[in-house]
Amino acid sequence: MSRNKIFCEERFKTLLGASTVGMIIPIVVILSNAAIVGNVLDERALSAWNVFTPLLNFFIGIADIVSIGTCYVYTYKIGETDKQGADKIFGQSLLVSVVLSAITYFASGACFEIYLNYLNLSPEITQYAQDCFCYYRYVLMLYPVYFLLSDMVLMDGDAACSYLSNVLLLIGGITVSVVACTNMGISGIGVGALVGTLGAILALCLHFFRKSNSLRPRFHFSFKLLAVTLKYSIVDASLYLLVGLQTFILNKYVIFNYGEFNLPVLTLVTSVIQLTIIFDGIGQAMTPLANVYHGEKNPEGVRKVMKISMKAALAEGLIFTLILAIFAPMIPSAFNIESPLLQELSTKALWTVCPTLCCTALLFLFTSYFLVRQSIGHSLTICALKDLLMPVLCVFAFGAMIGFSGVWVGLSLAPLLTLIIGTLLSLLRFKGKKFPLFLDESEKHHYSFDFLVTTENTMSIQQKVREILTQEGVSSKNITKALLIIEEIYMFLIDHNAPKVLLSELTIVVGKHVQMIFRDDGKIFDITSEISATSSFRGFVLKNIMINQEDKKNITTTSYNRNFIILPL
Repeated sequence: MSRNKIFCEERFKTLLGASTVGMIIPIVVILSNAAIVGNVLDERALSAWNVFTPLLNFFIGIADIVSIGTCYVYTYKIGETDKQGADKIFGQSLLVSVVLSAITYFASGACFEIYLNYLNLSPEITQYAQDCFCYYRYVLMLYPVYFLLSDMVLMDGDAACSYLSNVLLLIGGITVSVVACTNMGISGIGVGALVGTLGAILALCLHFFRKSNSLRPRFHFSFKLLAVTLKYSIVDASLYLLVGLQTFILNKYVIFNYGEFNLPVLTLVTSVIQLTIIFDGIGQAMTPLANVYHGEKNPEGVRKVMKISMKAALAEGLIFTLILAIFAPMIPSAFNIESPLLQELSTKALWTVCPTLCCTALLFLFTSYFLVRQSIGHSLTICALKDLLMPVLCVFAFGAMIGFSGVWVGLSLAPLLTLIIGTLLSLLRFKGKKFPLFLDESEKHHYSFDFLVTTENTMSIQQKVREILTQEGVSSKNITKALLIIEEIYMFLIDHNAPKVLLSELTIVVGKHVQMIFRDDGKIFDITSEISATSSFRGFVLKNIMINQEDKKNITTTSYNRNFIILPL
């Protein structure tokens, strides 16, 4: 056989690059905004930006409450081969996002005034915060639609549109913000974010004109369907809500116990910690793949994806730790923190929090995984521990014991303690099931083959399938038919996609019947119905096979071909 390549691993890599960029760019923009404010204006403006950030996180969480759940339910429906149901989910979520955008515009204005009055800040910082919000409220209004399109386009496998969208978001968030902030003060930050978000939405809309697009919204509304979607969204949306609440509590704690002078250090550290949301890109890349397998009731496929995902999480955590450890002394200057004392405190704080980032990466992955498992309450519990309860409790405890440096010790130990507690809770919750994935084993027998589609490999796969079906007691007539289908499909794909060599995954599921699931990364093509009998001899043979094959289905999934053939035993 040719070099061993795993189909889902290659799809995962494609999605991981785009999803990681998609997670990191908005945070880079927010961090860049902090750096722009600190350099163009002053430290009071930086403190005002930190004051505004919890409210920003809160409304990002609200905006995300539709999109995440839509992706989970949509991909699960795709796994069940219910394309019509999946299209209804997307259409409904699009309508709800537009309504949510209008609500956000009015609600953000009312909440902001109440929030500022409660904090009772100095007049200078209050004015800076009000100026910052002036244009940013329009950005918050666009976020529900932007997040839905961003997540769904990525879930549909269009990495190119996703990259373009993030490039435009970055250009608007940094380049335009620098120019606008120089001329307009802190309100220019909102102008840059608005330009970037509009450009990003337009780039995402290009996906709907591509042949690989499988997003076909059916405008539909059902309170029951909405409830299911929101149920899945609550975990990822709570990330922003809980982080916003955590930032608010820690701001108040530091101001009350250590004075407003030390607030820039907290701003710096919490801003850098927020960058760990890039780890959620692993969960976003894993979700459409694992959820489709889960919808197929295929535990072996889920295991395969999670094995790849856990390796990626540990690698990203280690890389992030090394980068932060090396560049920690330079980061305070990037935020224009000029005080030697604050620079020293900031560097030590960053060194203190970075050793447990691998734990943070694993926590992000497992909150996404338990959503795929439909264990929503368990996922939400781990998320609450990770993003609010453990950081706040650890900061309070260690701050009381060792003073200001205890804040960073607490933030460092919180991920490790959360991972330990989360593991213990998982063992109790899924008692009797195999750690760490706690999968429900299928009564059906699954056999999976990943291979490059060549004549030699196809013949080899045929022989393996023959042995499996014979062992499972399938009739010789249906074994012969299965082998003929395998040969004709793959020979046709070789001809149809030449000179490209395709990567494919063939899954054989044996239960009450034999199900063959063909995945390939070739040209988007419905092999069950679009074949022209005159295109080639292979086309003629395959078309006749498909005409006589009643149980068959084609569903494009994350921009790859996915075909189902069902045969009796």
